[in-house]
Amino acid sequence: MQNLNYEIPVRRARASAAVNRELGRERPRYRFEPGFLMLFYGDGQPIRVVNHCLATEATRNILAHRDWRRSQEAFADDAAQATTFFYSQGKTWDDLNYDLIAEFAESLLSGYSVWTRKKLSNATVKRRIGTVLKIGRFACTNHYTIRGGSFQTAKPSDIVEAVATNIQERGGRVDDLTSRLTVLPKVNPILQVKLILEQLGGDILNLEVPSSQCRDRLIAEASLYTGLRVDEVANLTVRQILYLASEKVAKPHLRQIPLWVTHTKGTKPGFVVFPVALISALLKFVETERAAVVDDARRTLGETYRDSGMLFLNSSNSNHRDIGVPMTPSNISRTFRRAVIACGFMGLEEQFVLNSDFSIKRDPSGELLTHFVRRPAHTFHDLRHTFAVVQYYIRVRRGDKNPLGTVRTLLRHALSETTADLYLNWFTVYEHE
Repeated sequence: MQNLNYEIPVRRARASAAVNRELGRERPRYRFEPGFLMLFYGDGQPIRVVNHCLATEATRNILAHRDWRRSQEAFADDAAQATTFFYSQGKTWDDLNYDLIAEFAESLLSGYSVWTRKKLSNATVKRRIGTVLKIGRFACTNHYTIRGGSFQTAKPSDIVEAVATNIQERGGRVDDLTSRLTVLPKVNPILQVKLILEQLGGDILNLEVPSSQCRDRLIAEASLYTGLRVDEVANLTVRQILYLASEKVAKPHLRQIPLWVTHTKGTKPGFVVFPVALISALLKFVETERAAVVDDARRTLGETYRDSGMLFLNSSNSNHRDIGVPMTPSNISRTFRRAVIACGFMGLEEQFVLNSDFSIKRDPSGELLTHFVRRPAHTFHDLRHTFAVVQYYIRVRRGDKNPLGTVRTLLRHALSETTADLYLNWFTVYEHE
């Protein structure tokens, strides 16, 4: 496909009956419920090789009983970015070869995001190159019209390193943009976490009559006291809480109960330790506030409503169609962000100043212009950071000879280096706080 006479390089569409029919004509085995994200060229023609590859990846996750939506959206976003770049070069996916991939990598290394107004991280660059390589190899394996070539055995890191070397040989610097911006610490524990919890709601264990506003605080506490990530908290079920409650009764001598969780980052299961006080709070929530939401949903929606069994549901104040529906990670993050803002905990983030054409503004001497933008000082993920830092100091006070190793186990990091690189640096630089 070489006709590029259209203004928009790529369009995205959620799966609907029409979209599924289009995919069904091409590959009858791949049919998806609404929510599957497909890509089209600007003239409305489907990008078949990308959509087929997306469908294959999503199918693999579905068959493995893993959540496919978030990874599929990230995959589609990377493919859309690549399609836009190919369009700027007068090319399509049919023209894919090593040189075009290298040009895409150079644009990522020397560019910046117009959304965050910051330079892309190396991890993001490698992920996007990896997506393009995966689609290219998939195309060759499945007999699509594509040039193919030497990228078949290439690795994202090899391409990025080769491109960076090429830029430096031409007299440029890959870190030119990075060096202009203040680098914030990756680990950001919340020193005022109690005030944020109070903003989110009441402590359900200290209320004689539980209100309907304990859910958001419990969601935050579930991460703060266990180290769960936001998507892991969203995937907690009532059955898991009932299991923890039964273990608490059967083993009253234990102060913490382990739970085996499977909905995790990278789909790698592991144990998460729940304090008994948190288990009591979650059980009381199931029996009171959550039960009231389910009753309201049944009265409102009638026989069409089915209790999903997920622990945290949208409240009775939600839109008609959303009452009793499981909360999503994005909803949880937004709610937490609003509480941080309400507490007045704001930080400054340095960004490039952009012109109307999205190029970076420069002062009369040619220096890149930046400015500071107020942002919430914390995200939901910082609750996990707080859990890690608190657990580290608890272990130090108890005389643990390897406190960082214990934290690694609690965080379920596969590599000790991950924990050390992130948290040991924070302890070295920010411990005085």
